[in-house]
Parts: sequence; C-alpha cells; structure tokens
Amino acid sequence: MDTQGLLLALILGRNIADPEAKAQIILLTMLLGYSPISLIFLILLARRAQSTSVSNIQLPEVINQPLLDSAQQILNNGLRVQIQELSEGAEKQHVIIQSPGAKSLVRQDSTVTLFVNKPGNQLELIKVPNVIDLPFEQAREELQDNNFRIERINIQDSSKRDEIVMDQEPKPGQNVPLGSLVKLTVSTYQICVESNEFGEPSLQS
Repeated sequence: MDTQGLLLALILGRNIADPEAKAQIILLTMLLGYSPISLIFLILLARRAQSTSVSNIQLPEVINQPLLDSAQQILNNGLRVQIQELSEGAEKQHVIIQSPGAKSLVRQDSTVTLFVNKPGNQLELIKVPNVIDLPFEQAREELQDNNFRIERINIQDSSKRDEIVMDQEPKPGQNVPLGSLVKLTVSTYQICVESNEFGEPSLQS
C-alpha cells in the first residue's frame, strides 16, 4: 500500500474500537483503491463500524457520595454531568438522587443528572406512580396531577393496543424531585417520534 492509501486507511479507521473491524477497513482500502464508488463504500463501512463499536456504559452508584467525587466518576466513564439544585457551598453537599439510576446502561456521551440539596432547603421528593399498561391519556392525567412533566416516545408495536404506555423512565416507585420529567414509551400504529413536555408528538410520518 502506498503512503496515500495508508493515510486513507488510518483516517477511516481512527474511531473504530474493534481491531478486527479496523483491519478489515485497511484491507478493503488496499483492494478497492481510490475510485469515487470505492471511497463512498469505504466511508459508509467505516461509519457503520464506528457506530457499532460504541458500547453501552453501566452507570456507577454515586448516591450519598460527595458531589465532586460523583461528578468525576461520571466524567471518567465518558459521560456528561448535569447538576440540579446547585447553589453556593454545594460542593460540600452529597448527591441524593441520580438519573438514570445506578447500573442503568447508557450510550457514551449521555447526560447523567445529579440532584444536590440546596443548603437549608429540603428538596421535596415524590414517588413515581406506575402508569405502564394504561392508556396514554390516563397516564398523562395521573402524572400531571402529581406535578410531573411528560415526554412521549412513540414506537410501532402491533402486539399492543394503540396508545398504551409500554414503559416509563424513571421506573415506578422511584423517589424523584417534584416536577421531574417522566418519559413514556407509547404503542402506536404510526411512526411518531417524540415529544414535548405536554406529551404531544412533535413529528409524524
């Protein structure tokens, strides 16, 4: 392989974690050359290998740990951190809730929210009700009556009745801050991708 081909192979394989997939890209670069069609094929193959090489990350348990230590653990796993109820002196506080919860599997670059109590201000917690298997409108009404915000994510599932809640996050029974966002996965016969905070779909086809 000449210098140009080696450089191309290295560029295409730079973000591929799987050594076998990276070797395959280099081999195909040698075999296919630099024609426009070959380059398009190699780029598509490299992107697919990059996307499949990103593994899920299991979240650590950081509840009751100091905020700075907790945030560092999250960042060390290639994740982002969002902090709520943060105020002056909060670096001395401890994490009281994390979302998603410990041992949840998330993609790299996902955001983990850490809730920290304001000094002198008790954070009000509320238990998430179980709305799985309820009609969406009934589930939305129950959650809004308890001051939750709602995000709706629709998926096609012919085995379920239309407009039925199939899953929710946070899970039923989890204690979360008042006003937290609850994501509802809803069965539908249409392709419909998510949500505003009122649970109304924003895109359909």
